[in-house]
Amino acid sequence: MSFVRTVPSSVAELLTYLLKIYEGRSHIRSAIVNPATGHLEVALDGMAHFAGNPDVFLPIKKGKIQEASERIDKIMREAQLGHRPTDTDAQALFELVDPLGQ
Repeated sequence: MSFVRTVPSSVAELLTYLLKIYEGRSHIRSAIVNPATGHLEVALDGMAHFAGNPDVFLPIKKGKIQEASERIDKIMREAQLGHRPTDTDAQALFELVDPLGQ
């Protein structure tokens, strides 16, 4: 399945999306920042695809790839420990998203 571009319009919208990822974390195959594309890519498993959920990407600002990678790694590590994403997580990640990026 190909990735679908997603750009949250606000921190609240990104937090809602991060919480959805948290709640469905058992269906996340990977959540990585791809340096070749400059995208945060969230790949789902077959069950999630069967339910109609696509793999998605968020464009990241140039020069912020490493910071975005560290941020999503932290969010996913904490999710595996049972810690929900916070407003602070969403705010920090939102500042790295490039709303005009492709």
